[in-house]
Amino acid sequence: MYRESGSFRRRQTVVPFIRMSGVWVQQLGFDRSDRIEVTAERERLVLTVVRDE
Repeated sequence: MYRESGSFRRRQTVVPFIRMSGVWVQQLGFDRSDRIEVTAERERLVLTVVRDE
């Protein structure tokens, strides 16, 4: 999925856009109010729930 990025008066660019939802996300331990840490690697994104300890 792609969406346009940029303000109205600037030249807009098409950029990658990822949206995830579903029961499977919750079953993996993610909740609506969780803070998420994203680690980027070559051709891989790792999403981790940030827990307050």
